[in-house]
Amino acid sequence: MAQDWSDNSRFSHTGVMLNLLRHRMPSVNFIGIRVLAPRDANYFIRQHTGYNMNEFDRVSRQWKKDKSFSLSESGYHKYFGLSSSAMNQDTEFEVKEDATKTQIKSAFVKSLRTKKMNKKVLGEFIELIA
Repeated sequence: MAQDWSDNSRFSHTGVMLNLLRHRMPSVNFIGIRVLAPRDANYFIRQHTGYNMNEFDRVSRQWKKDKSFSLSESGYHKYFGLSSSAMNQDTEFEVKEDATKTQIKSAFVKSLRTKKMNKKVLGEFIELIA
């Protein structure tokens, strides 16, 4: 749980404050949520994973797959990154009256694709508050 926040990065102050709060209130889970434009995600991930290439690669793959990620080594118990474009996607399930089974299936799969991010984040969030 202890992390060295002695570097001069701009995130070290937040990390130190969160670690102090975590030690004072051990029964509280601190959760951060950051909504990111897709073009800003890799920079944000790099800032929080540093030069740990394994962690950077893992989080980047998660971002590309789910349009969301979670970090555990940031001062927060979990720091969630969410794609602003994925959150703006329309999740309505619409098909024509005379749609074929294939068209209905396609529309259903399309609507679930945008909900994938919500399920992943919700699952991790529930683990923290349960």
